[in-house]
Amino acid sequence: MVSLSFLLNIPLMPEMANYVWPISETSLISPEYCLEYIWDKGDCWKSLIVKLLGIIMILAAFLNKAPILANVLSKQSVAGLSIASLYSEIIVYSNQVIYGLRVGLPFTSYGENGALLLQNVTLIFCCWQFSSPRTS
Repeated sequence: MVSLSFLLNIPLMPEMANYVWPISETSLISPEYCLEYIWDKGDCWKSLIVKLLGIIMILAAFLNKAPILANVLSKQSVAGLSIASLYSEIIVYSNQVIYGLRVGLPFTSYGENGALLLQNVTLIFCCWQFSSPRTS
């Protein structure tokens, strides 16, 4: 089989390999081991697939509110948006992000909530900017 250990000589590849296959005392896998036996060992593939799925979920989360945001920015109107629901989503997403940071979870396990939090904050700023003043 072909060994991929030569990839560790490319700049930034050792850091990426350590991200995908972190070195720990309890783990039997390491970047060197997985790049040497990538085609033979299932543990290396599982770790790689889990990290890739986490990154894909984070990138896909940025598309969640993108149509709403694009519509608000193009029309410069927030008609139909509930500011209360946006505030409540801020509480939910920030709670999940803070918990992930506090416990020390990997970013791929809570990153999609961070993406949604960022989009909600942007929508709230749009609501503040584009909402018409109330007349009494």
